[in-house]
Amino acid sequence: MRGSMGMRKAIAVLLAAMLWAAAPAGPAAAQQPPGGGAAQLLVVQRFVLGPSEILTEEELAAVAGRYIGRPMPVDELYAMVAELDALYEAKGFVGRAVLPPQTIADGVVEVQLIEGRIHQIVVSGNDRTRTEFITKRLGLAPGDLVDLNKMADGLAVFNTAYDVALRAELRPGAEFGTTDYVVYAQEPKNDRFTFWIDNGGRFQTGEDRYAFSWTRASLLGYRDALGVSLSASRGTRSASLTYSVPAGLRGARVGASYTFSQLDIVEGPFEVAKLRNHLSNAQLNVQVPFGLTARWPGSWSLSYHHQDSLMFWEGHELPETHKVTGAWEAGVRAATVAGASQWDFGYTLRSVSDQQEGKSYTIHRLSASWRRPVWAGVLQAGVSGQLSDGVLLPQAEQYSIGGSESVRGYQAGQGLGDAGYNVYLAYSVPLTARMEGTLHIDHGGVYPYKGDDQPVSEEDFLTSAAVSVSARLTDLLSLRMQWGFPLDAHAAGLGNTFYFRLQAAF
Repeated sequence: MRGSMGMRKAIAVLLAAMLWAAAPAGPAAAQQPPGGGAAQLLVVQRFVLGPSEILTEEELAAVAGRYIGRPMPVDELYAMVAELDALYEAKGFVGRAVLPPQTIADGVVEVQLIEGRIHQIVVSGNDRTRTEFITKRLGLAPGDLVDLNKMADGLAVFNTAYDVALRAELRPGAEFGTTDYVVYAQEPKNDRFTFWIDNGGRFQTGEDRYAFSWTRASLLGYRDALGVSLSASRGTRSASLTYSVPAGLRGARVGASYTFSQLDIVEGPFEVAKLRNHLSNAQLNVQVPFGLTARWPGSWSLSYHHQDSLMFWEGHELPETHKVTGAWEAGVRAATVAGASQWDFGYTLRSVSDQQEGKSYTIHRLSASWRRPVWAGVLQAGVSGQLSDGVLLPQAEQYSIGGSESVRGYQAGQGLGDAGYNVYLAYSVPLTARMEGTLHIDHGGVYPYKGDDQPVSEEDFLTSAAVSVSARLTDLLSLRMQWGFPLDAHAAGLGNTFYFRLQAAF
């Protein structure tokens, strides 16, 4: 999103230049004063102007008034015409004032106003996007006035809000005073497949994980995305289906998803119990962007989650463990660029209702991050956290630290609590054209429920360092490796961590 205001101005200037060059040249010949015109004096009593859909009567009168009731050379009429042309340009429209051949009688001068209109709109390259989807969001229709600012704004918003890149060219229309818009669309791949393996799972359900996903970017030609994903580890099986479609004309989306997971405890003290958990989550969501071409672009989101959970023991259903919860979630995200720095902020409010136990609680989640180039690399810092008025939240709702993305020197889920925080500092440098190295410093803490008003202990606060290397092995294959080192005295004996992720995307 950075530089979108500059991009919009550049588009407007480019379109203005192209449209001016494309405008029919027929009337322009009348704009040159006749030979000897400077010696001919006349007194204009009245101008016959218009009609105009762009310039107001007040604006026309203000220009014309400067040339009425005084002797002047004939060629000053062309100065007036130039003033009217400048008004069109200032408003971002293509238009010309023209002095047609005429005999001036009784001081009455006719000035024609020719205002450019769209003759036709031609869209190419949109193999997977319907033409009307593009033209509606650009706000273009045959017969409309040629509004350069509207066109530039439409291109800037579309290119920010959707995954298709548009550019426009202008050419003379088939009829006098008209212009054709030629819009070129550059679409991403419509089908994207991703396979990956890593060892970032929790030891209770299996650390080694395998996953596959398929995404179709435009299912029906409306940039409506369909996604399917499957994942597995030694103790988990999960499948999800997602679909979202644009709503409105400025980037809003409405979506739905369904996820089903099966979790078996394969390590730890509950392994012998042979416990299995079935989880399902159905979700409806709306996302509305704001400030797409402003300094602080971002989005609002609102979603509803229906979750169903049931435990099994040695294949037998445990009805008393059946839990149904509903959750409303509202969030906002925003980003900005200040000099060489980039800032990102996020806040989510989650309200959960437990239908079985008849209780509810709220969760507040916040995040902020900053990054900027420093020396030969990029320095990053960030903080995230969670607060809740609930006690002993379900594990899926608790704040977690440890793993490949949080306090990297510890295993995933090393710290769990109803509330918590995480701060990090990272510095990344390119090692080769296809490889990047990063040094991480992480610290986090959690506040679990311990009963009897027991306080948190030093084991609930973790600090670590890590080194990671990300490499693009081929155009399709990437690898990430990470070594983490606990820095806490209470972590003696836990050992270091190693994380890897191998991914193929095509």
